[in-house]
Amino acid sequence: AVGKAVYESILVEPQFCLPFLNTMLGKFNTLEDLKNYDPDYYSSLVKLLAMSPSDITSTGLTFEVNLNNEQEAVELVPGGSNKAVTKDNVIEYAHLISHRLLNVQ
Repeated sequence: AVGKAVYESILVEPQFCLPFLNTMLGKFNTLEDLKNYDPDYYSSLVKLLAMSPSDITSTGLTFEVNLNNEQEAVELVPGGSNKAVTKDNVIEYAHLISHRLLNVQ
């Protein structure tokens, strides 16, 4: 629809999601941009950031992720399948997840 409007020189005022606009402008999206793209995923990561050290450890998360229909887990860092998420690195984990969702995928 937008392409046809451009072709026919019709002015339209589409409202695009902020992460999409950032991508189009060559900017990197951050964890905060995730709330506009996927509010549920953002909420889950924020809850994870607020957990106690023992609660984070008990989740059993590692620095790998399966997003959408990927058949195999993708490591967020080299050796990520063997790197446990802890209170000390949970911020790095949240940023890597959002980077993978918004800038890589």
